Amino acid sequence: MHAEHSAKKIIRSGHTIKRAVEICEAEGRAFIAAAIKQVGDVAKSPEAFDKIVSSLTAQTRNWDAHVAEAVRLATMGGPQRFDSATNAADELLADLKMRIFRELEIERFGFIRALSPQTPLPLPSQVAPTPTPLKNRGGKPLAAHWDAMWADIAVQLYVGDLTPKSQKQIKDAMFAWFNANNIDAGDTAVTERARQLWHKIEAAQ
Repeated sequence: MHAEHSAKKIIRSGHTIKRAVEICEAEGRAFIAAAIKQVGDVAKSPEAFDKIVSSLTAQTRNWDAHVAEAVRLATMGGPQRFDSATNAADELLADLKMRIFRELEIERFGFIRALSPQTPLPLPSQVAPTPTPLKNRGGKPLAAHWDAMWADIAVQLYVGDLTPKSQKQIKDAMFAWFNANNIDAGDTAVTERARQLWHKIEAAQ
């Protein structure tokens, strides 16, 4: 990609970021296809499928560095565009991850179905509706670890250990806390919360 865009003299543009995201998407789709085939040939169970989800989650975290490098190349010579380019890249990447995991979830039924192939498939009218999550009337995340994470981020902001210049820096700080506490947090959930905080910071400036 670097050589191709340099030759076309478009490396310092949004095309570089979009191309980086397209490469991540191709990798994600290839991984899903290969994993479903290879794992499915050995074992089709919910546990096996969860391993695929975990592996894909780990792979998507590598995409952050790939796209961050694309942002760096796209904004060389124009540092004033770095923040806006980073935000645009984060949104493209978050949307990609949401679509990739949604497509992976479609494959889950094949693994569950394999446990009881003689059981007739339920008609749409027979499928119980997904329960509506309880609303958090207190306005705070329901899970205790989110409260603890937000408290730590607040302290970092207060004492100056965290002075974010982009949404990605907030997201990285959040993941650093989850990793340090051995908590597996979903990328989409962290990205959405990082976006909310970054928008608040931008509005306050």
